[in-house]
Amino acid sequence: MDSAKGRDHMMKARELGIPFDGQPGLFNAITDVDGVTVGHTTLIAGDQINSLLRDEELPFGREFTVEVGDSSYSKPAYLHSYRQFPNLVTIACARGTRVFYRQYEPTEEEKANPKAGHPTWYGEPFALADPTTWGKPDDILVIPERSRRGKLYQVEIQAWHNLLMPGKNKPVRLPTHEHPFTLVRIVRYDEDGKPAFKHPLWLIVMGERRHELSLLHIHQAYASRFDEEHFFRFGKQ
Repeated sequence: MDSAKGRDHMMKARELGIPFDGQPGLFNAITDVDGVTVGHTTLIAGDQINSLLRDEELPFGREFTVEVGDSSYSKPAYLHSYRQFPNLVTIACARGTRVFYRQYEPTEEEKANPKAGHPTWYGEPFALADPTTWGKPDDILVIPERSRRGKLYQVEIQAWHNLLMPGKNKPVRLPTHEHPFTLVRIVRYDEDGKPAFKHPLWLIVMGERRHELSLLHIHQAYASRFDEEHFFRFGKQ
């Protein structure tokens, strides 16, 4: 980057001991580094993502781009902020206590005799903590996976398409019903067929091009997040 903003970002990266303009490896090269005030992580990240997607000199806004984040980035306000970018797909972890909804399916009578008034967007609830609300997944993938310590696992990946997140009206209206997403559940089983961890991993996959990602792509993309976070952690030491 030759701009003043780009030079400023490079200086911040060098202060943290992080290579800014090196050759990309497994992940994209770092393009923006900023200090974060406690409690404002998603606000800073949101500004950075917005800047990257709008920068015409960078490919992120015009090419298929996937961002990955933890549960802080699965909140309605954050997810809704970037849906104007059709090439962006967000993969974010969801807490196991959340409740989502299926899209409402009108009855044959309602289709034949539509009524005036407010449309119905939300159908049956999908409570992550209540398996009786899940129903049959739309897609399932089971793959073997060996940990860095040599342990062999079977990873089961399930997906439910076109779920909805409850919207909000305050402090601003968030019409989240306009942005259906894919909900993914990942469970690792040990060699005895028992869950390796107490809780499954739930992921929200949101964006117009989300269907271009296979279940394997989604799993690999989220797994790469941990390598990136370790890089940032040790890069500052």
